[in-house]
Amino acid sequence: MRGRGLPMRPLPRTVWRRIIADYLRRDQAPLSPGDWAAVDAAVAESHAAHAVGRRFLPVQEGVAPGIAVLPGGPGPGRERRGRPERGLSLGLVHSDFPVPPRGPGFLPAVLRAGREAARTCALAEDHLILHGHPALGHQGLLGARGRNVLPLGDWRRPERAREDLIRGLERLVRRGFRGPFALVLHPDRLAAAGPGGWPPDLARSFAAGIVPTWHMGREQVLIASVNPDTMDLAVAQPLTTAYLPAGEAGQFRVFALVALRTKDPGAICTLEAWRS
Repeated sequence: MRGRGLPMRPLPRTVWRRIIADYLRRDQAPLSPGDWAAVDAAVAESHAAHAVGRRFLPVQEGVAPGIAVLPGGPGPGRERRGRPERGLSLGLVHSDFPVPPRGPGFLPAVLRAGREAARTCALAEDHLILHGHPALGHQGLLGARGRNVLPLGDWRRPERAREDLIRGLERLVRRGFRGPFALVLHPDRLAAAGPGGWPPDLARSFAAGIVPTWHMGREQVLIASVNPDTMDLAVAQPLTTAYLPAGEAGQFRVFALVALRTKDPGAICTLEAWRS
């Protein structure tokens, strides 16, 4: 659902909890409360282990439950750099898996499948954060209009890698951003730093994290000043597991409702090899 202007009025939290409880349909699933606790723990652990975007982005949880659209424009004081505030549709990340056959290994099978579903959700969330979802109005950090773009050189020469990173940091600092800064790059790019890594003072410049991820291409590096004024990940529905009583056995769905809010694209600098 695409929204315009202000978001819809949020539902009272008590009403929202009842709606979620009815939607999750956990009381209809072949799991006890203790089993559900084990599923929740397994799903949360797997998601935390694989979700990369949350390692460097501020996470705003508990955003107005019951709405379909969030404010997605620039924050206070950034109107001159960003675009006018607009509605931003929430993104549903989910993965379904069938209820396994009943038997001695039933719960372990559910836990294994739940962990894999959570991993799939983490990958989908990271893709949304970095690459966006045009149909929902999500540009992603790598494609944000108004970001800074600089050439990316040949990192087989370690000194060129250092030069590129320093230029990216200097571009953001000159534009008034003071961090903390995050560096997101392909693992092969990180390996280019060599066994000794980058100089300690350069590494310390990325206080928000140096994050290698396979979601990044080898020909693009992301540097960003990350704080709640520039960008965040809004979470309307934390990752959870629902039971869908469809078919003979039914299935489980692991899902979350999230939105990347790029409040100031000027806080992003991408280094791109094709511009060399």
